[in-house]
Amino acid sequence: MSGPAGSRRTIGAFTQYDLTASASWAPDLWGRIRRTVESDVANAQASAADLANARLSAQTELAADYIQLRQFDELSRLYGATDPRRPAGAAVGY
Repeated sequence: MSGPAGSRRTIGAFTQYDLTASASWAPDLWGRIRRTVESDVANAQASAADLANARLSAQTELAADYIQLRQFDELSRLYGATDPRRPAGAAVGY
């Protein structure tokens, strides 16, 4: 007994299973599938590059802000040390 998707046959104490499968292949004469895959790979690489660029921009901005904060801290310390009217640790108005 055999069917298009497979079948089962019992003979005494044994059960025999049959499985059928099919596959097809069509030539890609104009390279449409290959070009689609290449395009998808290029899009994935572009997305990864965009993510890396955004991450680098955020890190650059963070570093610049940190350096500016340290500069302001140092200016505040210097002004506090040189101006006897200003209490120690007082913020400098900007």
